[in-house]
Amino acid sequence: MGLLVWSPLAGGFLSGKFGRDKKRPEGARRASFNFPPSMKRAAMLSLDVLADVAREHEVSVARVALAWLLHQRVTTSVIVGARNEAQLRDNLAAPELKLSGDQLTRLNTTSALPRSTRAG
Repeated sequence: MGLLVWSPLAGGFLSGKFGRDKKRPEGARRASFNFPPSMKRAAMLSLDVLADVAREHEVSVARVALAWLLHQRVTTSVIVGARNEAQLRDNLAAPELKLSGDQLTRLNTTSALPRSTRAG
């Protein structure tokens, strides 16, 4: 079984435009959306790790988020969306980004759902 990921950047949330100390960009799809308080801390921690890995590779947070998904054994493809050519080119470069075992562990650990919210 495979997984086709729709909205892999969470409507722009995982693009690098959002963060603890960043003002929400006007016109962004997620500008008026907020996570429930119980999930906001985990979402921000995930963004922190994505940003760290992006700095380590000198690439965008969006590229790391897409590459991380593509490193998952069950992911067969992701459906990306872009507002401009630069975003599209960045998204299309994600499969070329090779994440280390340590980076994958950091991303997987930080983004893991709490046991109480997992299905099953």
